[in-house]
Amino acid sequence: GTFPTQHTCDGADISPALTWSDAPAGTQGFAVVLTDTSINLVHSVIWDIPSSSTSLAENVAKVAEPSSPAGSKQTLAFDDVTRGYRGPCPPSLHHYRFSVFAVGEHPLTGVTLDSSRDEVKAALVAGALASASLGSSYGD
Repeated sequence: GTFPTQHTCDGADISPALTWSDAPAGTQGFAVVLTDTSINLVHSVIWDIPSSSTSLAENVAKVAEPSSPAGSKQTLAFDDVTRGYRGPCPPSLHHYRFSVFAVGEHPLTGVTLDSSRDEVKAALVAGALASASLGSSYGD
């Protein structure tokens, strides 16, 4: 489907609610990565989501360490200014993917709040026990 306007720069630009289930044995934490697959650009990353969580609420606070989910951390978004989610804002039709990673360590080692989106994503891919993706598109 397509992104609802409220989750894009044409609306309130708030993060959508996401849910997941069936984490593999050994999962210690989760992360969610939003990527613009049309240009291979990581938009945002939230990691160190506790393994007891099975969702992200809509409109996660745009701060480095949001209070919910407790203990989670967020990179700078693709604008290199905003912490956390920045939704689609393309000049034409682009395709996007939310990826949820189940990881075997919490906190995730080798990354900090100073790490780039690509560095955190690489650490997640390397440490993933499993992942799942959801695709969407936005633009004219």
